Amino acid sequence: MKEYIKNYFLDLNYKITDKRDSRISLAHNLNHKEVELVFISNLKENLSEPNFDPDRIYLYIIDESNLDSNDFEIFEAYATTLPSNASIIIFSEEYIEHTMKDIWMFLNKSN
Repeated sequence: MKEYIKNYFLDLNYKITDKRDSRISLAHNLNHKEVELVFISNLKENLSEPNFDPDRIYLYIIDESNLDSNDFEIFEAYATTLPSNASIIIFSEEYIEHTMKDIWMFLNKSN
């Protein structure tokens, strides 16, 4: 999942500016728009971002296989607190094209 999404951003003309364990920071080569990809493996441990930079786009990405029925309450409560420059994407191998389209649409909305 992580490699697939990273390659998708490289195809969209982004370059990697920083890479940490569960985060990849990117900047667009033409307009220099900054994107922070946060890969979540456990909702209870990973949902925190106290300082959102208004000039950066944040995408929290979780693989659907890491979700169980109890996580949806946590997920919903956190999602309602996100600013307009942040979004949560549930990655599903069954719906890869749809997921990439959602990412693209969110990036364009955030211009």
